[in-house]
Amino acid sequence: ITGWYCRVVAGGELRRGDELVVVERPAVPVTVATFWRIVQMHRPPVADLERLAAIPGLATGWRRRIEERLAWLAANPGVDSIK
Repeated sequence: ITGWYCRVVAGGELRRGDELVVVERPAVPVTVATFWRIVQMHRPPVADLERLAAIPGLATGWRRRIEERLAWLAANPGVDSIK
């Protein structure tokens, strides 16, 4: 069960009592639940995958996986299952 997601941009040390501050929040947020719902769909809408790929700060690996899936969907428009 996921509640929130943080990305570590620069390593460092935290101690009990240190303050964590939201520095930036995307203008069009995508919740973790929405992200997982889309990436786990059998054939998600292309617009939804494009929206995920455009998330600022998305990890490079996730962006690559989503872009690869977009390319596969574009190359295989009528394929609904792998045989």
